[in-house]
Amino acid sequence: MSKVPLHVLPGFIATARLGNLSRAAASLHLTVSALSHQMRGLELQLRKTLFARRPRGLALTDAGDRLLAAVAPHYEKIELALRPDRERTEQSLTLSVMPSVASSWLLPRLAEFVALNPEIDLSVHSSVELVDFDREAIDAAMRFGPGNWPGLNADALFEEWLLPVW
Repeated sequence: MSKVPLHVLPGFIATARLGNLSRAAASLHLTVSALSHQMRGLELQLRKTLFARRPRGLALTDAGDRLLAAVAPHYEKIELALRPDRERTEQSLTLSVMPSVASSWLLPRLAEFVALNPEIDLSVHSSVELVDFDREAIDAAMRFGPGNWPGLNADALFEEWLLPVW
C-alpha cells in the first residue's frame, strides 16, 4: 500500500468532528466537491469505509473512529508547533467568527473599524468550530447560541428572528 497523502488529514478531522461535508469544507476554505473527493480517496487508499452516509450528514464508522483517535491529537500538536509565535501586544485582537456572520455582518464593517482603530492589529479567523481559548491564540469569538458556555463571558449581539416563508 502506498503512503497516505497527509494533506487530507485536516479534511478528515474536520469532517469527522463536524459530521457534515459542507461545514467542514467551509471551515477549510475548500469546495464540498474537493473535500468529498479527498475523503473518497482516503477511503480507497485505506481500503476502509470511514464515514457512514446519513440523511442529515455523516457519521464515523468504527474504522473512522479509530483513525480519528489515532491521528487527531498528533495533528493538533503539529499544528500548534508550526503556528507562528507572533509577539502579541495589548494592541492585538484575534477574533474567531462563523463564516456566515463574517460575510454578512463583520466584513462590511471592517473598513470603518480599521479606519477608526489603526493601532489595533486585527486578525479574523472564520470557523464554525467552537474555540478552545486555553489552546488557541484567539481573544474573542462570535457564535450563534444561547450564550451559556461554562467558563466564558457571553454578551448577546443580535436577536434571532424567524419568519415563515411560503
